[in-house]
Amino acid sequence: MNVKEMMELMEAKELKEVKELKDLVLQQGSNLLGVQSSLLEIEKNMGKKDNKDELELKMIELEEKTLLLEKEVKNKQRDPEELRMIRQVILKIIEEKFADISRSTETKIQQIKNENSKEFASLKQIIQQKDELISSLQETIEKNYEEMLTLRQNINQANMKTNGIIQSIGMKLNEVDQDFGQKIQGLDQAMRKTDNKCKDLEDKIAKFDINGSDQLIKIEEFGKTLQNLIDEKAKEREEKKLQHLQLLSIQTDFNKKVGDLRNEFFNLHHDQVEKIKKVDVSNVAIKNLVDSIKVELKFLNSSTFKKGSFVNIDNEWKVTTKFPCCGTKCVNTESPYGTCKSRNGFIQLTTDGTIRYIKCAEGKVNKFPLITAANQFKRPVNCNVFSLFYFELKLKLEEEFTSDQKSLAFGLDNNSDTVKMWPLSSIIHYHMQNENIPQSFKLESFILSADDVVGCCLVYPPSRVENKMPYVFYTQNGKQICKAIVLEGNNNYYQPFIQVTGYAVETNFGQNLEAKPFSYDISKHLVAEEFYEFY
Repeated sequence: MNVKEMMELMEAKELKEVKELKDLVLQQGSNLLGVQSSLLEIEKNMGKKDNKDELELKMIELEEKTLLLEKEVKNKQRDPEELRMIRQVILKIIEEKFADISRSTETKIQQIKNENSKEFASLKQIIQQKDELISSLQETIEKNYEEMLTLRQNINQANMKTNGIIQSIGMKLNEVDQDFGQKIQGLDQAMRKTDNKCKDLEDKIAKFDINGSDQLIKIEEFGKTLQNLIDEKAKEREEKKLQHLQLLSIQTDFNKKVGDLRNEFFNLHHDQVEKIKKVDVSNVAIKNLVDSIKVELKFLNSSTFKKGSFVNIDNEWKVTTKFPCCGTKCVNTESPYGTCKSRNGFIQLTTDGTIRYIKCAEGKVNKFPLITAANQFKRPVNCNVFSLFYFELKLKLEEEFTSDQKSLAFGLDNNSDTVKMWPLSSIIHYHMQNENIPQSFKLESFILSADDVVGCCLVYPPSRVENKMPYVFYTQNGKQICKAIVLEGNNNYYQPFIQVTGYAVETNFGQNLEAKPFSYDISKHLVAEEFYEFY
């Protein structure tokens, strides 16, 4: 179909060298068929990690063939209008290859919106559940506080009751002491009276005339009376001793009861104190839990959580030998400042880190090298905020290159998954190792201009946030140019890379933002809420 169109175009021209032009078009048609067959082979083999290097080499070979073909056309000095029409046909073929992929993005975008709405609904439900938990904990605290007040009232009542019992026992002891004292005093008075009577009798005996019979009778009677008094006094002493023993028994019982009451009161008081301590500990634990939940909710709703934090890493570019300048690999990591000895077009690193591209000599090829960062972007461990890794590229077209001789791709790679942007084609490409078919989408409104600044940002979620995946987005001149791309594969680390032809590139890894700030204000980036869906 394409060859026929070109033949019709060529036949419409009435030029002198018709035969030579036909031969040239036929040669271009065969090359285009070779390009188409190579594209079909690439589509079949893309996604297989073992063929990844081979596919990229084929792409480079195709690009070299195209460049050589264009040079040949220019050497023939054909009509520019004819060359323009031929390029339009070639571009039409390329655009048809990506048309089907572009049409499928709208439905996938809608699916992403639906998934995001489910995530926001889930987050609202979690916050509502935590609010309900806080209310329940507050009710528990109030209930425990009421129980603590009741326990304290019971302790006060027990204290009052114990004090009343002790006072009652004390009053009874005072009464016993008073009664016992009165009885002792009565016995003492009776004994003193008896003693007085004995003294009187002794006085009478001394004065009594023992020779009279009447007196003898009186003496006998007096002896009996005296004996009775002595017996009575002995009886009173026994009673006094018995009362004293009873008083000691009462005192012992009282002391025992007081000791029992004190032990009972101490045990009751100890139990109540332990219960109060447990309630206090429970209240403290509940309060700490409530405070922790409040802090977590405040953190989830805070702008700091949504903004994240930029991770500053000291970095520089390293020239790999994956796509070398020539067979001798003369430009490499150990020697990045030289030029290709075979005079192929290749990059050159300057001492300030700028990437220059040295154009090839006549009859040679401009290579498409791979340059990687020295240090990787690694997932942070035990991090409480979103972590942002970012780098920017300031582009400048080399003077000796035309617009159709330049190429550019940059992004992130970890030897299994790759996400890259082709700014000149307005295409973002995402390839996971476990997927056979890589995914791509086209940025309809994106146009790369001279002296543009483009950037790539990798965002890792906090360690404690579940169901969140890292994602990537791209920027142009300080603005985000696409939705975020969720990284679902092996995502513990990524390595920045760039492939370039025809551009001088100045890189900013953010090592000194005060002296050299980013074009994109990374501090104002909010966590992405819209994502592309590939699968």
